[in-house]
Amino acid sequence: VGDQRLTMSTDAGDRCVDARGADIFLVDDSGGSLESTRGSLADLEPGQDINVFGTEGVGGCLVASTILASTIPASL
Repeated sequence: VGDQRLTMSTDAGDRCVDARGADIFLVDDSGGSLESTRGSLADLEPGQDINVFGTEGVGGCLVASTILASTIPASL
């Protein structure tokens, strides 16, 4: 994560994501129901599971409109 851009690892390889202006939600489903709170780019951590929704930008970066980030560590 850095400078409003992040690198997302996918099955097809790494993807550049432009997160400027994206709505970021921290999602927790550990209690049997789905709960979310609004977050910021600073809340995202390396290795965290995320889903990114947006459009292809010039230069191959995905321009994110919404990012959903799991609050459960990927290792669990």
